[in-house]
Amino acid sequence: MQSPPLQDPTFSRPDTWTTPVWSVAGRMVNVFGVPGQVFEDVLRTRPNTGHWFWPALLGFLIGFLGGWLLWGNPVVRHALVVRQRTVWEQRIEAGRLTREEADRRLKELEQVWASPLVRALAAGASGLGSGLRFLFWGGLIWAVSRWAFAARAPLGRCCELAGLASLIGVVGMALELLLMPTPDGSPPPLEEPAQVTQPTSRAMAWALGLVQGIFGFWQVGVMGMALAKLTGAPWVRALWVLLAIWLGWMLLWITVGALR
Repeated sequence: MQSPPLQDPTFSRPDTWTTPVWSVAGRMVNVFGVPGQVFEDVLRTRPNTGHWFWPALLGFLIGFLGGWLLWGNPVVRHALVVRQRTVWEQRIEAGRLTREEADRRLKELEQVWASPLVRALAAGASGLGSGLRFLFWGGLIWAVSRWAFAARAPLGRCCELAGLASLIGVVGMALELLLMPTPDGSPPPLEEPAQVTQPTSRAMAWALGLVQGIFGFWQVGVMGMALAKLTGAPWVRALWVLLAIWLGWMLLWITVGALR
């Protein structure tokens, strides 16, 4: 039997709010161990923007740092330049571009991408993508709660729960940052594209993939707990719905990457 949702219309009234068990910082810590109790505490107390603001800020800082370090690796930038060179080689063969013009553009492109401004822009984009990830999950929880479980949950409440649950992914990003290899030497010249290697070894790629998989599944599980507490649905049912969406998104992402 399905239990009544915590986010019932009566819980939206100030006279039904209770005294919080934990502070915002306490909820950010305990969401790793007892997420169900944390979400119940959130839904029974006054709305607090800190539930999504502080996780978003942490995500932005870690994402910015990761983007800054990654773009600062000359091997990574060189791999992108070589990819662009492949595109322009096709234009040269088609007679739409001369060899001299292509070489000049490639050198200019490498100089531009090595500038501090472009590095800061790339890091900022990475930080925004990491910090605002909770909006995607908050919107997804809101949509699924309405259309799959017929629950009337405010979007703000969904963002609060998603913000706290997104801390799992933030910790995963921090571990990925620690596993990120440091630059070793200078990249090969543009005239030797065959010598360009991937910036990470096969073992490192497996380690990063393992971290992403473990923390990705963990985050989906906690998001499912948030959805269950919000709608009163069984956790397993909420988990399967979000897991199917997450796996579908990952499959689409991998397919698009392979086609490119």
